[in-house]
Amino acid sequence: MFTFINQNNCESQNSLYFPFNNKCNFLFRKIYNFKDSIINDMIDEENIQLFKALSEETRYRIIKALIESENKCRENKYGNTGELCACEIPEIIGRTQSNTSMHLAKLQNWGIIKVRKEGKMRLYSIENNKIRKVLKVIDE
Repeated sequence: MFTFINQNNCESQNSLYFPFNNKCNFLFRKIYNFKDSIINDMIDEENIQLFKALSEETRYRIIKALIESENKCRENKYGNTGELCACEIPEIIGRTQSNTSMHLAKLQNWGIIKVRKEGKMRLYSIENNKIRKVLKVIDE
């Protein structure tokens, strides 16, 4: 990371010189620290969402079913590989349609799964690669 220096000691190597007064340098430091903080918070929030998804049994089963569909290149009853129709998922995971639908919506909002419409069908698949990696580690 760059340090902000004033005009008098600009010989420092990994430094960025801004020809502003110290007050401006202070503001730039604050902005860069704030930006880094936001990025770290976003990464932490994404990780929290992943573990929230895995901590609830129905969501875990949905994710596992979608990943197994991808891994086996399983063709669903509509001829699509790597995707599962919303009508198939409740049968696979042993839950009701309404319960499954609620959890699918949460997973989609968290960016873990994605949905594609084909006619009246809603086809779900995994969007977040981190979830694949986490489950691979867990399954080992």
